[in-house]
This record gives sequence, structure tokens and C-alpha cells, in this order.
Amino acid sequence: MCGLAGLVLRPQPRSPRVRIMIANMFSRLLLHSEHRGPHATGALVMTTTGEMVMEKAPVPAHRFIASPAFQTLCARIGPDTTVLMGHTRWPTQGSHFDNQNNQPLILPGADGLAVAHNGDIPQVSRYFTQFQLEREWGVDSELLLRLAARHCQPHGIALQPFIRDVAVCAGHLAAILVAAAQPETVILLRRDRPLHVAWCPTQHLMAYASESAILRHALPTSWTWQHQAVAPETAWVVSCADLAKPTVVPL
Repeated sequence: MCGLAGLVLRPQPRSPRVRIMIANMFSRLLLHSEHRGPHATGALVMTTTGEMVMEKAPVPAHRFIASPAFQTLCARIGPDTTVLMGHTRWPTQGSHFDNQNNQPLILPGADGLAVAHNGDIPQVSRYFTQFQLEREWGVDSELLLRLAARHCQPHGIALQPFIRDVAVCAGHLAAILVAAAQPETVILLRRDRPLHVAWCPTQHLMAYASESAILRHALPTSWTWQHQAVAPETAWVVSCADLAKPTVVPL
């Protein structure tokens, strides 16, 4: 198993105090997800321009969040931040000592994509061959990234064709995806692996994690939260403009 953990934010001015609270939340989400994946940790910041900045390392979350690299990453949280994507890894395919296999996985550039995945896709080589996809790394999660890239358009990921391709691939998954072409829209996928969210309407942000207990331990009690589990076999399309009203599509 692995841990998905992060935040989706409506871009807006925020006070230094609130930005620090958001950075601390992100740190705690990763820390409380460590038991789900102690072998590697990664984090990504997405902005309204589609810029993606990422750090990841083959270390547990408690070491990762104490690193200067992660602190520098958190310092980039600003009024244009849309997504803080985190991952704690328990490897099933691909060594965590090869940092390219650790997550989030990204394709950089104007047509860039980022994905974080919890689960496993058996016989993944078969699907790379079937869809005639390029493969660079040893991790099975790369398949989701390449399938999303196959359906990436100027407005972002074409959801229905992407879902049809994912449906062909046997395996277990919960995942989050975001495209540089549409940086204020996030796709949450859940086939059978757990995925939970919590909204804070006063701060215009949404937190997500692989376990509801992670959210309850990591989120500040001084803010009001609305909790919900993502239903199995669904995809949520979440807009930063209206975080509490995702478009729900069956997988």
C-alpha cells in the first residue's frame, strides 16, 4: 500500500499565518501517512500557470519533511497555488532507490501532467504494449501517467476516453491527477483503494488522504471541516473555484 496526501486550494491571497498553517497541514498529512509507505516520500506544488515544482527522496516522511528541500518547496506556497500533491511509497514494482520510481510522477512542460497512485497494476507490461505506450521507469503507476498523456488536450485530460482506457487495465487503484493545461482542475480516481476528503469552506481548500484518521489527525481543529469518503468505482472532477461540488463520474 501507499499513502496519498495533499491539498487542493482555491487561488487567492492568504496571510503569512494561513500559508504557514497550510504548509504545516501538508507536512502533517505526509507524516501521518508514513505508515502506509515508509520507503519513499514525495511532494509537488502546482500553480495557476501550470508550473510544477517537485521534491522526492527514498526516505520516510519524518525525514523528508525535515529536509531543506521540502522546506524550500513549502515556501513556494502562495496566492497562485492550486495543488499540494504528496505521496508516501511502499514499493510493489520498481525500486524506491531509483528516485524516478518514486511519486508523484510528472511529465514536465506546457502539456505536463502529475499523478500520484496507491495500488498495483499486475501485468503492467502487457498494457504498455497493448496501448503502444512509451515506458521509462520501473513503477507500474507510470501507466496511469502515460494513459492520461494519451488523452491530454489543450483544456486538460479528456476524462471519458481516459476512464475507458483505465477500465481495460486490471488492478487496484486510488489516484490523483492534474494537468498543467488545466491547473485549477483535479481528478480523483477511486477503484477499490480508500480515498477520503475534507473541505474547509471558510478557507476555500480541500484536503485528501488515504485514511479518514489521517485527515482527523493532520487538520487543524480551529477550522471547520466537512468529511466525506470518495465512493468506490468513481472519478471526481474537482474545480478549485467550487471545491465542495465535484463532478462525479462512474468508472
